[in-house]
Amino acid sequence: MSHFEITRMTEIDAPLDRVHALVNTLREWERWSPWQDADPDMRQDYSGPASGEGATMHWAGNAKAGEGIMRIVSSAPHLIQVGLTFLKPFKAENTVAFTLEPLGAGEGAGANGDGTRVMWTMTGEQTWFERLMFRVMSMERRLAADFDKGLARLKAEAEAG
Repeated sequence: MSHFEITRMTEIDAPLDRVHALVNTLREWERWSPWQDADPDMRQDYSGPASGEGATMHWAGNAKAGEGIMRIVSSAPHLIQVGLTFLKPFKAENTVAFTLEPLGAGEGAGANGDGTRVMWTMTGEQTWFERLMFRVMSMERRLAADFDKGLARLKAEAEAG
């Protein structure tokens, strides 16, 4: 088994609590997730609490969207961790973490001095065959591009307020 990690970051001109709410409430992901475009008819079912630890979303879509389950496993003001289980087109277990850091005036927070740095990280384990396929299919580059797209949408949503 080998370990993989993908991390992308952005700075958002919005307070940490606003950004936190957009990540900590899985229904809000419909507004900014880069994978919403994969299948406009994708089914998304929610269970557990509306937000925070235990909030769960099951999705099922076309071949591009696949099928899986996301569950918030921990939620704190500066760190939200999500367990991610892919069921189709392939099975995989990954961990996603959103690290939120408040920015003060002069730290790139924008005009109002009330910004947030967001780091989005996905980690997991791969067999040698999965690692080979990951490289052949340029999955790391694709996921990084998806994370960048998602962070840009999260930024737009949070800054629109």
